Order: sequence, then C-alpha cells, then structure tokens
Amino acid sequence: MPHQLTHEETFVCTKGHSAAQISEHTHEVEKGDTLIVLTNTDLSLTNASTQDFCAIVVFSVGGQAVLSGQPAFTPPWAE
Repeated sequence: MPHQLTHEETFVCTKGHSAAQISEHTHEVEKGDTLIVLTNTDLSLTNASTQDFCAIVVFSVGGQAVLSGQPAFTPPWAE
C-alpha cells in the first residue's frame, strides 16, 4: 500500500527479494542491499518472489506513516 513517512527510513535486506516503488521509480532490493527512503516520499514494497522478504528496518522514534487522505499514525511495529 503506497504511503509516506514523517521521518527517513532505512531497510537492510537480509533475505528474499522486493520491488520498492519510490515515487515514480521501481528499485529491486535483494539480500545485502540497503534502501533509504526520504521523508514525505511515496513508498510501496512488494514481495517479488515466493521466498519471504526479510529486512532490518531503522526508523526514528516518533516517526509516523501517512496514508493518502488519512491522519498520520504510528505503525504497529514501531510502538
């Protein structure tokens, strides 16, 4: 689901393969890759294989996600 973040978010892929849609650009992310998503940038991640996609994610305390037309909220995994 496309969303934006109120703080920068960093993903380090540890397993699998993902297609990351950032604004109008698609980036293939696989084991060993790092993806940095800037504040207020459209982001959508899709698992691009049958294998699980796993990543270590770094997100600042107080950061929130924003879905189009809805108020910002703290993602459940960040609480």
